[in-house]
Amino acid sequence: MNSTELHPLAYFEYIIDSENILEVIKNEFLYSDCISYDLGDSIEIKYVEQNDLGEFIQKSILTKDLLFPKLYREFQKAKNNLYYCCINSTKSTTENYLRIQVNTLQTLINKNSYLINNHSYFMLPLRGILNYINDVLLIPEMERFELDESQISTIEMANVEENSFDSTQKSDIEKIHSIFDFMNAKNEQRENILSEEDFQLLLKYTTELVKYERVPVIEKQLEPKISNDLIRFSYWVLHKELYTTTRRIKPYFYDFVKALFLNFKDSNVISIKNQFGTSTRPYKHDYIPDIIRKYIKE
Repeated sequence: MNSTELHPLAYFEYIIDSENILEVIKNEFLYSDCISYDLGDSIEIKYVEQNDLGEFIQKSILTKDLLFPKLYREFQKAKNNLYYCCINSTKSTTENYLRIQVNTLQTLINKNSYLINNHSYFMLPLRGILNYINDVLLIPEMERFELDESQISTIEMANVEENSFDSTQKSDIEKIHSIFDFMNAKNEQRENILSEEDFQLLLKYTTELVKYERVPVIEKQLEPKISNDLIRFSYWVLHKELYTTTRRIKPYFYDFVKALFLNFKDSNVISIKNQFGTSTRPYKHDYIPDIIRKYIKE
């Protein structure tokens, strides 16, 4: 089910299946703070969550809202795999490769039209991938590809969701750099925040966190010369930029901050969680990038 350069659409071939949708939902709740959940009709999921006071709160979330961040992540992976395969291939190989991918998209729609009509948001990444092929990867003399959507009902989705699968949006790697490149510079005391070697490790570990959605094996802890508030908030911004439609923080982000940074040697994961994303704590230093500054409250 993992996308590769040879099979960039593998995840979508997996997820557009009723049983696999339920399996993905179960896995999402496995790594959440909820106590119990009920899949119901798979359109809406009801669950019970315990708050910081120990109270049990009944909540619900649409399947669309739970899966949407995952579909977006896999859309980005598919784009990356398509790109890397095409730039390393000959002209004729690229043309055949792209035709195979579009045929795969069409087969997905033809075989799963009933499911897609019940979960119309699946069309958004499929259309986004087609647009990426046409707008970025197409060889000049090739004609633009089209999908036959005659079996699909008219899809009315919010513009913000449609735009989330815009082929021109930043990749995950670009987002990581836009947030964390400031740690390869100086702080307000004109000290290097991280050495070049440690900065490269920061990028490596953070990229693995995002790619594999778990805490990577950390061979060396880092100690950037910035406040703990700014470190925590930077990773909250990363989560916000990656998973724009969900407010539930993935717990491995807290574990990652605790595991990677010596700055938190005297903190526990619960305290990191409680202060994660506190927008009034970081100070708006001049060296902080706009992508972080825009979320900091005065």
